[in-house]
Amino acid sequence: MNSDSTEHPPAAPPAASVPAEASAPRAPSSAEETVETPRAVSSGSSADATTQPGRGGAADPPLQIGTLLGDYRLEAHIGSGAFGNVWRAFSVPENRSVALKLLPRALSDDADEMQRVQRCFQTIHELHHEHICPVYRLARDERMGYYLVMRFIEGAPLNQWRATLTDAPPPNEHIVEILRMIARALDYAHAHRVLHRDVKPANILRTHDGRDVQVVDFGLAEQIHSSMSRVSNAALATAGTPAYMSPEACRGAPQDARSDQYSLACVSHYLLTGRPPFDGAPWVVLNCHRETPPPPIPEMPDAVNQALARGLAKIPQDRFPRCAEFVAALNLALMSRRRSPPPQKASAVVTAPAVAAPAAAAPRLPHARDGIWLAPSQVAGLPARALEFGAQSETLFALRTNGILELLEPESSAFRTLLGPGAARDEHLAPTPHGGFVIVGGRNDALVVDATVGRTVVRIAFDDEWLTCLCTLPGGREVCCATSEGRLAFVNLASGEVRRTLRTAWEAPGRLCVSPNGRWLAEFGAAGLRLHVLTATLFSRTQSAPGIGAVRFAEFSRDSRFLLLSLSDGRGVVYDPARGKSVSTLQSQRRVRMMRHLDGNRLACIGDGDAINVVDAETARISHVFPLPACPAHVAVSPRGLVAIALEDGRILVSPDVNEAVPKS
Repeated sequence: MNSDSTEHPPAAPPAASVPAEASAPRAPSSAEETVETPRAVSSGSSADATTQPGRGGAADPPLQIGTLLGDYRLEAHIGSGAFGNVWRAFSVPENRSVALKLLPRALSDDADEMQRVQRCFQTIHELHHEHICPVYRLARDERMGYYLVMRFIEGAPLNQWRATLTDAPPPNEHIVEILRMIARALDYAHAHRVLHRDVKPANILRTHDGRDVQVVDFGLAEQIHSSMSRVSNAALATAGTPAYMSPEACRGAPQDARSDQYSLACVSHYLLTGRPPFDGAPWVVLNCHRETPPPPIPEMPDAVNQALARGLAKIPQDRFPRCAEFVAALNLALMSRRRSPPPQKASAVVTAPAVAAPAAAAPRLPHARDGIWLAPSQVAGLPARALEFGAQSETLFALRTNGILELLEPESSAFRTLLGPGAARDEHLAPTPHGGFVIVGGRNDALVVDATVGRTVVRIAFDDEWLTCLCTLPGGREVCCATSEGRLAFVNLASGEVRRTLRTAWEAPGRLCVSPNGRWLAEFGAAGLRLHVLTATLFSRTQSAPGIGAVRFAEFSRDSRFLLLSLSDGRGVVYDPARGKSVSTLQSQRRVRMMRHLDGNRLACIGDGDAINVVDAETARISHVFPLPACPAHVAVSPRGLVAIALEDGRILVSPDVNEAVPKS
């Protein structure tokens, strides 16, 4: 990734990626409850978005305009607050303006706490995204102590911009575009296992022309706050405002990426209405986040309120898998408010033209539930070699026969290219569960690709043997690679190092799949089926599956109860790994190519024809037939039931939600 600066941070202990559950903030006490107040930030600043004037910062900074601080000449004092002064400065060697944030002297003089700040800075410094405000450097001045060097943004925080729109709210299209940029930044950080922990309008800077937003203070404000609390031996006021805190943050419980999504949903509510979901005294707001359902916006249609309600769900598991999917759902709801499409027959299935939508058209979500098959990708003469969704993601990945790797995001109507021709040389394609990374394998190596920026971050090499198959593990931290020598190598995605290996009884396993709960690893192929029980150390036991012949395709159900097998003789078998026996067998006039779990006991059975049969896992009874516009070469089904098919002519078609199109029994 390209950095905006050639400067490097000072020497500090090496820092690993921040775990999603690490450093959870303390539950606010009554003394810590504060309401966010407008900041004295001049337009065009990238000032500390957590500072609150008049609370612990010096009213008159000890420095003056024109003073040199290292290589930076101070130009204007932007603001002061509890955690330091912020200045606009000019970088003499680089001939550009930057923002300097001076840390409190008491913190700068505490070596132990500064080590914590340095480790946090190192993690944030390694984030490179177009919508994340970069922090270039953490430096020390003998007179003033430590200071942070950040990009200077010509703009204003979202709260200042939104407060000026008193006569009419901003257009929905502009709100969605702002949210989309924020979501991309958050999902990128989450894919790198970094949480923001303080998503709010004051931490999002909008440029004057409205074409860009920059998210600031990824974890740094929370770290400085906790360090200052220890340095001063006092309970400091909560950094930020309760109006945008997730229920788990209000309780002081561990947070993950969905906590940032909750805060983003609060920001969405604010942009749409000019107020956060809950308002009032701090303790009232904190209690509302924990216990009270969000009030619907009266002037908005039900679909908008439903999207907000899911993003604001009290239980993290009830929220969207990623921030981008929340914004996609909100955008779809707002789009439906603008237009009233003509009613369509429920049974109609229309094939979209084999061309991409014109650039001037408004983006359509691929899971628009209107009976239309969209064609977001067509590469003439280059059919897809593999087609996959992440196990917990609506992001679709496609690998072409010439090695082009493409990605279709939930909020997009067209694929974008991650890797160019020749980058991937085989059919091995394995996204991580949430789609943040994707692994593509060749004969002698595998590439770990950052799906957000389209850059190869790790190469896994196999010099003396070749790769036969691979699959990612549920935690998203390891990939299991099978080699031609009958070895299963568990490789760390961050470093490319082989952490553990297993020799199998088969010379070369055909393919691999892992259960969503991480308990089972299945090897399958022409030799049959073998199951391994995964443990913290590796395996506790291995069992064969008698009576199961050659297996063409296998996948676990989303609840890990069943292993769905497509046998070479054309049968489909639902296998119970816990009991070690088949539950049901599906006989079909056309061979069963693959089975995918929809929900409950419902399976999507894909054969050689132009339809998907929805069958019951335990009885094998067909309950519904879902027509396809053509016989596919590859089929992928997302966690929410979105169907994608790849055709031999190079088209990839994306369907409505099969869960909505097929009635539940």
